[in-house]
Amino acid sequence: RTNLAALKTSANSQWSSQITELDGALEALKATIAGINGDSLLQDLPTIVSDLGRIDTAWTALQQQIDQDCG
Repeated sequence: RTNLAALKTSANSQWSSQITELDGALEALKATIAGINGDSLLQDLPTIVSDLGRIDTAWTALQQQIDQDCG
């Protein structure tokens, strides 16, 4: 979170859409995990997997844009 906050501060104007999506994906996972209890873990697993996939997709998009712009 600290590194993402630093990236948002320093590069948000350059990669704002990718950073916003990554931040949103992380927040979605955080919300999913916050709602889990011992009884709901099994039913929440598909949502966790989906949230992790969204994070992976968002990170990949950001990384590709950084590589394109800086590579």
